[in-house]
Amino acid sequence: MASSNDSPFGYNASFPLAIVGAILFCLVGIIHFYQFFRYQTYCFYPMLLALIMEMAGFISRVYSIHHTTVLSPFLISYITIILAPSFIAAACYIVFGRVIWLVTPHDWRGLRSLWVPARWITPIFVTLDLLSFLIQLAGLGSVASAHNPDISPQESQKRLDSGISTLRTGLIVQLLGFGIFTIIGARFIFVSRRWKSDWPEDGGRWLKLAWAINISCALIMLRAIYRVIEFTGTQGQGSYFERYEWPFWVFDVLIVLSVFTISIIVHPGRYLPSPYRGFYLSKKTRNANPPGVISPLSLNAIAGTRGNHTRIATSDSEETHLEQRGQR
Repeated sequence: MASSNDSPFGYNASFPLAIVGAILFCLVGIIHFYQFFRYQTYCFYPMLLALIMEMAGFISRVYSIHHTTVLSPFLISYITIILAPSFIAAACYIVFGRVIWLVTPHDWRGLRSLWVPARWITPIFVTLDLLSFLIQLAGLGSVASAHNPDISPQESQKRLDSGISTLRTGLIVQLLGFGIFTIIGARFIFVSRRWKSDWPEDGGRWLKLAWAINISCALIMLRAIYRVIEFTGTQGQGSYFERYEWPFWVFDVLIVLSVFTISIIVHPGRYLPSPYRGFYLSKKTRNANPPGVISPLSLNAIAGTRGNHTRIATSDSEETHLEQRGQR
């Protein structure tokens, strides 16, 4: 739609589309909350926070379109919709970290194999995401203060320009994090074939989850690129993306909805064993070998008790696997 100086959005925002957006995010939110408690996937909580922010953002957008003189709903919509993908990023980083702990044997969890050691993958990228979130929040705070009716137009424009610049910086940090993570994540899928014999005995189902995470990250990275371009307008003149509504629906709403839909279809609760779904990954779980892979201590036990015909393996196939590992 063409731009409108009377609207805080910078264009004539579509009320029917806002209604559709609010309904879709609420429906997706209900499904995600059900899956969260159904599978007890407590490590996936950032995704729910993102959904809450999107729902609040679109409900506020619906109200704001017909109440353009009331700035609070617009600011709530503006801030929550921009910041919500930061929590999607955190959810991807956490779940991908659980996948690595699940499928990677001890000897392959180092810097040389993964480029980032297994124990540092989630902390590093979540910290980078948090930094991006705080920078964006600071920028949005400055943008919000620019709408103060008690300040001069010059001061308002100054705060707006400063806030947009800070917001763009935060998005670039987020984009950088996504880019590095996507490279490491895609590489892991192929590198993990080196220890394919030690994969969990689930037929490689975890690969679906790994691919889903990488595709989601790539989509959110595309959304971040759109937002960076959006905030490149000259002083007092917004960019094309700021003056028209369709890019918002195509490059933000559609992408974010796609990511939420992917995480419904390929939900971590269906692919991660129970110990890997908790809010906190215990030390015992981190130190355990992947399912189907016996620890070195158990191998020693097998070697020491072979003469007494002691059975340690839980199945014939596992026993054969242990014997082969013991001979290596």
